Amino acid sequence: MARRNSEVELCFDSMTDLITNLAGGLILVVMLLLGLTREAPKTLETRPGSVGKQTTGEKPTNELVRRLNHLQVDTIRVDAEISADEQLLRELDRKATELLDSIKKSGKSPSDSPAKK
Repeated sequence: MARRNSEVELCFDSMTDLITNLAGGLILVVMLLLGLTREAPKTLETRPGSVGKQTTGEKPTNELVRRLNHLQVDTIRVDAEISADEQLLRELDRKATELLDSIKKSGKSPSDSPAKK
């Protein structure tokens, strides 16, 4: 009778698969724990009666509202100044056109006028 080889070959494929699955599961658990325990960004919620009150983690908005109102007043003032300047420009343009028309009607060209010394 022939004797069989007494060496036993072990297959480690199933063990490596098990370790890989365990490592992947542990990585997922760690990522989930990090996601749950990390501080979420705070959202600004406006609640009735909380306007002007400072709560922890939020910056007061009174200064920003004051600056915004100041900018709105400045914008209105500048718009009024621009409108007044545009009106003045239209008036000056009308006067210049009238002067040029009166010069053309008189028959003199602007270059005919005596030069000042």
